[in-house]
Amino acid sequence: MFDLIPAHWSSLALAYAFMFAVVAVSGLGWTLHARWRRRRRLARDVEANRVYAGYLQQALHYPELARPRPADIADAVERARYPWFVGYLLTTCEQILMVSDAPSWRDTLMRQLAPHRTLLQSEAFMHGPYRNLSPKMRAMVRDVLLQPAVPAPAVRPDRGPSVAGAVVVAFQPATGKTIA
Repeated sequence: MFDLIPAHWSSLALAYAFMFAVVAVSGLGWTLHARWRRRRRLARDVEANRVYAGYLQQALHYPELARPRPADIADAVERARYPWFVGYLLTTCEQILMVSDAPSWRDTLMRQLAPHRTLLQSEAFMHGPYRNLSPKMRAMVRDVLLQPAVPAPAVRPDRGPSVAGAVVVAFQPATGKTIA
């Protein structure tokens, strides 16, 4: 049986102190690792948001290229500018996919690519830029092309966005009226 004499107590106290130290160091290590992972995830999210904000700035500057309609890209300058705009969008998508492949980002990027289906399924794109895309980006383009085409909502300056067959309620600040 175990002898509980004072000489053994110091050995027992030392063993407990060592076990406590191991547990404390392990807990501290786990906490630091969890913080590091959270900071890394936050940094990736910040970078993805920064890249996407740059694209949105371009989309605001060139709305006719962001949501193209044939009438919007009628002149030669716009026809020349359009593939470069889509290239900028593809580069933005690539950069975001490098730092985050969260489902919410994937859905957002697919919604941005969908209006450009005509260009994305063109032979010139498939035999050119498509080959240089990352595997993740090529898969996303394929998924966009497999989805049924949905017309983009038209924006009417007097009433805001509208979708054919849908009732849209808009508020006109100038008159203070709500329009259905």
